[in-house]
Amino acid sequence: MNETEKMAYAKSFIDKLAEGINPLDDTPVKDDDIINNVRISRCLYYVSSVLSKAIENETAPIVRMPKPKKSEFYLTDEQAAGFLYSEQPIYLSTIRERLNALKNDDIMKDLSHIALKEWLIKKGYLEERTVFDKKYVSPTESGESLGITSERRVGPNGQYNVNLYDLNAQKFIVSKVTEIARYAEEKKKGEATKVEFSNEDDKTLIETYRDGFVVEEIAKSVNKPIEDVVKRLRYLNKSGRL
Repeated sequence: MNETEKMAYAKSFIDKLAEGINPLDDTPVKDDDIINNVRISRCLYYVSSVLSKAIENETAPIVRMPKPKKSEFYLTDEQAAGFLYSEQPIYLSTIRERLNALKNDDIMKDLSHIALKEWLIKKGYLEERTVFDKKYVSPTESGESLGITSERRVGPNGQYNVNLYDLNAQKFIVSKVTEIARYAEEKKKGEATKVEFSNEDDKTLIETYRDGFVVEEIAKSVNKPIEDVVKRLRYLNKSGRL
């Protein structure tokens, strides 16, 4: 017997008592019995109504309201003006965290680190490099002029590079936050990374790859973003053309 059935069973006893009936054998009780007292009868009817509502609530279907869909990341000029700048160079992840701290958290998604990094690559301020089969991102000459520096550090797993963004680089990124947000939204729709490769482009990719050119040089040879060239090379390799 579940809780609803228990409440219904108890209510049947209460109803009979309120009507002056013995619930055990369904016989009327004597007129002078305590349960025929008007005040007690009223209390029993009240308890019966409370149990009725409880049973209705238990059996009613639960309606769950859908969570409101969050909009894509966006900052107004007033919100962007509240960015906490640092006189000391900081990580790109720190810039992202401070940008996300300015948005309306209840109705808006976060700006992703990947979208921010890829926008900087697309604009030519960062570039991906592969050294000894390890990929890393470093500033280009344009990136260094902007205020992005790369430092080599030593950790528990050996040496690694970190990119730092000075005050000028921070201000530049904040000034472009609307463009970056638009890129992030388009990227999700598949528009930002949709790059067409002609037969001539494929031929150049195959030749330069076979000649041992690095990815950065291959990308320049066809004037395409590095990330799109890498994807195309993988496709050509899977199709047996490399």
